[in-house]
Amino acid sequence: MQLSVNQMAYYAFRMPFEMNVQKMAQYLTLLEKVAPEAIAHQVDYELASDGTNGFDAFTAIGTDNVDVTEAIVLQGEQNLNDNLAPLSGRHFVFSPATYTSLIQIEAFRNQLYSASIGNLKADKGNGYMGKILTLDCYMHADLESGTSGKKNFIGQEEAIAFVEQQSVKIEKATNITDGGFNEYMAYNVYGFKQVKSAFGREVDGK
Repeated sequence: MQLSVNQMAYYAFRMPFEMNVQKMAQYLTLLEKVAPEAIAHQVDYELASDGTNGFDAFTAIGTDNVDVTEAIVLQGEQNLNDNLAPLSGRHFVFSPATYTSLIQIEAFRNQLYSASIGNLKADKGNGYMGKILTLDCYMHADLESGTSGKKNFIGQEEAIAFVEQQSVKIEKATNITDGGFNEYMAYNVYGFKQVKSAFGREVDGK
């Protein structure tokens, strides 16, 4: 298996020369500080919306931009059971709007609440919301969009190989052609390969 480093995420902005003589020096510092975070969001979205070898090939359940129901979640879990998926490493990744749909279901609201009491396990990452049935639940704001809603996901833990440069690089240049600007571009070069299971369900919802 070959891992190619062939992608780049960037964040760019420019400021007119007159900004240098104004008392707004901190503004540039703030823009440079937010650049790595903006790039991280771009990379995160790229990984979440990757449609190769699996996700877009999954059978879709639910309805775009409609509340996810208890029956839909049970259907997604049954698919994992039918494929003899291990009980550990099962995930339900949903959007904030779908989370709102789920907590309106009393049984799920109680399960999420009980799973979040006390200290979270160290192996649970950011966005972990608790557990529903056999599914570890994560909320994510950058899921792939449907026609109007979001494509949530129920499936088995998958592997990913990811490599990037050690830190975000910032290049600076002067542009006098357009009237006099200092231009800044922060960038990060990276590559990834996802190894996906052949089963899972795209859960269309809000």
